[in-house]
Amino acid sequence: LVEELEALRAEVYLLQAKNAQLETTVREEVSEEMMRQMAQMEAAFQVRLEDERVSTEQKFERRLRIIMREQARRDQTLSDAERDQIQVELEFYQGRVSEMQREHKTALSRLMPGPAPAHTDTDADEHEEAQ
Repeated sequence: LVEELEALRAEVYLLQAKNAQLETTVREEVSEEMMRQMAQMEAAFQVRLEDERVSTEQKFERRLRIIMREQARRDQTLSDAERDQIQVELEFYQGRVSEMQREHKTALSRLMPGPAPAHTDTDADEHEEAQ
């Protein structure tokens, strides 16, 4: 009877050890899956952030082009005060676009360690050449 009791205790001990090992394995698998999901969510957020940055930049660049066209069209008929006002608006939007580009680069560098994605801004280059 004592031997049978000892055998049952040994079996309980083995089952508890097996249970603890199984629990550890399940916790590791759940943790790894959560890490994968978090990485996917972060990547999706980074893509959305970059899309939003590009969209906002394009809106400001369109406004700049509109102001520049309007300025060119009215240049002959505008008074100095009107011309100065349009120039002030143009400079404001140019400064705002530059500021937004810096802010977005900073935000991206915080979110995505490593080299920043290359972004060619041909519209801004053309704009600078036009002035």
